[in-house]
Amino acid sequence: MDLIGNAIDSMQFGIMLIDNPATAGVSISLGLLVNCVYGLYAQEGSIAMVDGDSSYLLDAMEFVNPSAYAIYINDTDSISVATTNVLVQNGTIVLGGSNGVGVEGTGAVLAFNGADPLEFIGVVELLRSADQQPEGYRSQAGSFRKPDRSSNVKLHFGGDRREDNRQTRR
Repeated sequence: MDLIGNAIDSMQFGIMLIDNPATAGVSISLGLLVNCVYGLYAQEGSIAMVDGDSSYLLDAMEFVNPSAYAIYINDTDSISVATTNVLVQNGTIVLGGSNGVGVEGTGAVLAFNGADPLEFIGVVELLRSADQQPEGYRSQAGSFRKPDRSSNVKLHFGGDRREDNRQTRR
């Protein structure tokens, strides 16, 4: 299934995806989610009780001022062994808000594709393991806190970059 060019404003869940064991997965691209509590909420188990890995692709999405998380992956279902996989690519942007990405549960998988898959602008907490309470910048819980709130941060994964996975620009 493809969701292309959706504009969603001021909702609890901009896009909520639960239990999608289809082999093709769900592709979400060129969308704008503004002032949502959760921009994208992806969850495995608990509701539909369908067992199987779920796959979601975020392609060139824009999340503006999410109040909880721009992207939240929840796979805390203790019964299912399936995973919830979210692949981010092609310049997805998180603009503003307290938390960029939240990952919770042993089956939650966040992956990146391309040289500039995800950019944070004005976000306080970039990546947080929601299973534990982090204690600041690069804590053992997986939280990444920006050292300077005035700078923007890009994460680079994959591609041919040989530098650190964080690049700060002004």
